[in-house]
Order: sequence, then structure tokens, then C-alpha cells
Amino acid sequence: MNRLRYTALIATLLIFAVIAGVPAAAADTTTVILVRHAEKMTDSSDPELSEAGVARAAALVRVLADVKLSAIFSTPFKRTTETVAAIGAERGIDVVITAIEEGLEKHVADVVRRVTQDHPGETVLVVGHSNTVPAILGGLGIHGAPALSEKDYDDLFVVTIEADGSAQLMHLHYGAVSP
Repeated sequence: MNRLRYTALIATLLIFAVIAGVPAAAADTTTVILVRHAEKMTDSSDPELSEAGVARAAALVRVLADVKLSAIFSTPFKRTTETVAAIGAERGIDVVITAIEEGLEKHVADVVRRVTQDHPGETVLVVGHSNTVPAILGGLGIHGAPALSEKDYDDLFVVTIEADGSAQLMHLHYGAVSP
């Protein structure tokens, strides 16, 4: 088994273990899966995904295959919406667009509010950017969230939020699997 397939398998098993490991009595536990958009074609203001990005978006579908998602959130940019389009289509879940035009602070507050108030006890997927993902992690109660660079595309964060507001982070990596 090559390294990429092994990494994808381990990531899938860990995510499933985290989500499946939450006892039924803990219905108040909210799970938020956060990723940065996949690789983009150019550094223009609203690029589409590159070939590598399309492959990574397909890997996200595979990694989350056994995870029951209630909602998917994305910024309005092509690179984010294309990252989650396939998983949304496969699950029959409309991607909720969260505005970012009014600034990072308002965007983070909106995402955190929507996730915690509209989807308590559920599992949601959020796709963002190198600056929004760490800020959203902080908004969800994760202190010392890792910074992301412009070259980081394989980070997958799983945040579990208990009814008392306490949050735990699992930081994983996922990648495209070559045939």
C-alpha cells in the first residue's frame, strides 16, 4: 500500500473513530470538520481548483464517506465551493454560503453562530481559507489554533464541542490518492 493510500485510510479511520466514538447519550456534542480549500489554479482573486485540487476534493469525499453530515459551509469563492461541491452533491446537501466581504471577524462570528446555534449535536463541514480556518477554530474555543500557510492544503481539523462549551481538537492530514 503506498504512503498516500495509507495516510488516507488512517485519516478516514481516525475521523470515523472520533465521530462514531461519541456515545448516543452525548447528543449535545457538536462536531465540526474544518478544511482549507484544495489547491487552486492561480493566485488570482477567484481561481478555480487545479488538477491537484480536484483530486484533493475527491479525497475529501472518500475520507468523509462514513461521516453523517448535517450541513456544509463555504465562503463564496470558486476554490472553496468547488472543494465541497462533490460531497454536497453526493449527500444531497446544499452548500451554505457564508459571506466574507464584511471582514474576517464578522465571517468567523457568523460561521460559529450558524454551527453552534443551528446545528447543535450534529456534524458539519466547514471549508475556508488559510486565514479563516484558524480564526474559526479559535471562535469554536480552540486556543492556540495552528496557523496555515499559503502552501497548506492537507490539514483536516475535527472539533468536538460539548454542551458546556468545552472544545477538543483533533488535527489530521488528508491527501489525494493516486490510482
